[in-house]
Amino acid sequence: MFQKAHQKLTVLCTILITSVLTVMTLVYLGVSEKNLMENQMASFQNDMDVIASNVGMQNILTREWYHTIEFNGRYMVFLTDNNIPLWMNNPSREASRDLIYDQMMEKYFSLYRQSHQNSFDIPYPVTFTFSTDENYYAYFNVIEKEDSHIMLSVVYPLHAIEKQINRQRIQFFIIDLMTIYILSRFASFLVKRILQPIETNHQEQIRFVAAASHELRTPLAVILSSIDACRQAAPSEKDNFLRSIEAESKRMSRLITDMLTLAGADNHTWNIQACPTQLDTLLLNAYESFTPLARQKNISLQITLPEEQIPDCSCDEQRITQVIGILLHNAISYSPEHSTITILLSMETKQAVLQIIDHGPGIPDAEKEKVFERFYRVDKSRSSKEHFGLGLCIAAEIMQAHHGAIQIKDTPGGGTTFVVHFPIRTCPQ
Repeated sequence: MFQKAHQKLTVLCTILITSVLTVMTLVYLGVSEKNLMENQMASFQNDMDVIASNVGMQNILTREWYHTIEFNGRYMVFLTDNNIPLWMNNPSREASRDLIYDQMMEKYFSLYRQSHQNSFDIPYPVTFTFSTDENYYAYFNVIEKEDSHIMLSVVYPLHAIEKQINRQRIQFFIIDLMTIYILSRFASFLVKRILQPIETNHQEQIRFVAAASHELRTPLAVILSSIDACRQAAPSEKDNFLRSIEAESKRMSRLITDMLTLAGADNHTWNIQACPTQLDTLLLNAYESFTPLARQKNISLQITLPEEQIPDCSCDEQRITQVIGILLHNAISYSPEHSTITILLSMETKQAVLQIIDHGPGIPDAEKEKVFERFYRVDKSRSSKEHFGLGLCIAAEIMQAHHGAIQIKDTPGGGTTFVVHFPIRTCPQ
């Protein structure tokens, strides 16, 4: 599913990149080519003004002048004096030149003859474009002298500027292809990075549903089997089956409550009601609440509070009490008899630090981060029907909502120490 989404999004991004790049390239080339042609036309007109001025001022037009204009300027120059072609036209190129000249004059008269009956009434000078096997600029002017009318016609082939334009188009085409390839690879990488958290979350949801289904299957099976046995049991035995049904129902209720709590965290629908809270008071209350449970397992519960006054912590009292309860219940459940659990509160820079220290089996380094995952339990030594592997995950979510953190350290001599960091006077968002 995610592979197909990755491919489709990459193709979509590539199409968008190609479209945008194509439009930008076409716009740029259009403007650039228009400017090139306009500059070329302006240069051509300036040269023609100079040539016309020279023809008008010179009484004698030499062959050297003619060849300088035609060959250095890459122009075809046609001169007639009273409709008589001048001798300086190059005979070796006469056939092709005559064809170009005729097509130029045909274009010229098609543009201006309709509104002017006499050719000498046509406005001069004029500049226009025409085409044969290639494109040309044309200049036509009649220069009047005392006893003659000199007709000056100049043709300029546009193959040089068109070659430059084509070369520019090819360069931009190659650049666009390279850019599209590079950006498509980057888009593929970026889409993969964007989809990765979604894919990870999807996989976590699948594992969560599978683990939840597994955890719910056991109590349901016990309840159903107890119901069937209760129907066939003697009245004196029914109480045992009813107690089993009640215990498993409570277990399912705790599991569903934990799952709903995590669902609220995922949907960001937790209602964190922050208010100034005294952490030492919360710890003393938790100490008193869990002391009877610890005594039932022959575990000594100790608490150490700092002598100096701890500033109030802006937090949700009920949620923080839940975190402390999860950690204490976890420590009591996995600590051996006749061991000690220590609750230690201290003050550091801008934060209060709570440590719950037990001397149980400990948690391997490779498992320390995983214990905060949902339904994760460290091998058989930390598996029991009392724990679903959700408590530490809930505690971590609550501390994250309070901009705090939970860490795990090894207790010297064996065991586990949970370290909780509480920002002082920091309200959750």
